[in-house]
Amino acid sequence: MIYGQYSVVEDSAIEASPGLADWLIRENVSLAFSTYRTGKLIAVGVDAAGECSISNAQFDCVTGIAFDSRGLYVATLNQIWQLVDVSGVDESTDDFDCYYAPFAGRYTGDLGIRDVAVDGDGLSVFISSRFNCLATTSEQFHFKPLWMPEFINRLVGQDRCHLNGLAIVEGKPRYVTACSQTNYFNGWRKCRGDGGVVIDIETDEIVARSLSMPHSPRWYRGRLWLLNAGNGSFGFVDPATYRFEHVAFCPGFARGLAFSGDYAIVGLSQSRHDPTFEGLPLKECLKKSSAAIRRGLMVIDLRTGEPVEYLWANDPIEEIFDVIVLPGFKRPCVTGLCHGMEAIRVWPEPL
Repeated sequence: MIYGQYSVVEDSAIEASPGLADWLIRENVSLAFSTYRTGKLIAVGVDAAGECSISNAQFDCVTGIAFDSRGLYVATLNQIWQLVDVSGVDESTDDFDCYYAPFAGRYTGDLGIRDVAVDGDGLSVFISSRFNCLATTSEQFHFKPLWMPEFINRLVGQDRCHLNGLAIVEGKPRYVTACSQTNYFNGWRKCRGDGGVVIDIETDEIVARSLSMPHSPRWYRGRLWLLNAGNGSFGFVDPATYRFEHVAFCPGFARGLAFSGDYAIVGLSQSRHDPTFEGLPLKECLKKSSAAIRRGLMVIDLRTGEPVEYLWANDPIEEIFDVIVLPGFKRPCVTGLCHGMEAIRVWPEPL
């Protein structure tokens, strides 16, 4: 348990703001987020004592996560997993109001899966950065491409533009983010500072330009929000001007975005010591703001642009990839492959 102090989650320490538990109770939500290289799916809720509680499951390199009435969808290095709620099936789940355990997995191979979502028809869709496309699963192939940017000339296993983010609008995939419009292998790496774009996949129109490594587009309350991660900015796209409008500064590499009521929840990562994060405007932005780089979750009030709560992570967690809201759940639990058989959903009818 944690509440304004450190608590060990295996090898990591996580610190919650003193008001986070009360905020979760007021919003009637819990949270789940993924840690990229350390491969954890972490759920955050509130226990019977009114303190923050943490559960975590180990997978292989967790990226995008999604949620609908059928369960949690978790993208990993080579698979997309569906976790289902098995709460109430035996005493091991009694302390939780939802208990998500692995139920089905689809092997995709290493597609560089980034954002994952479920459309209005219940179809799981995802972004493959390696193949520069929006895709879904297939019964015959490792994936089925659904759409590619016009500037990509063929389907090939080369990360050319670093397509990464996906926004669903009225049940359909609508907007994606890419770090560049380049059509050659690793071309995006030379455009990280200001080559990022947002694309309307219905029209193939570029609706925002000159972004720095944009991530996590989300449609919320009639507006397209996103993270301009290379300079630590959270904001939205003005539909009249197609310009990105800054709302709040994020003291870290911002990736992973969700909403609850009047609040946004943003994932923050610490810059890795590799070429991907080097030379970004974020370094100067941090210096100007005198802010220390952070990793974890930050809750931002949309009415003021001010951060109100946080959940900070320490070693070994360096990178947050995605965050989702679990509405109506107070204390969730997630479990991975090693412990997924503790609670079994049993066939209800006699044989």
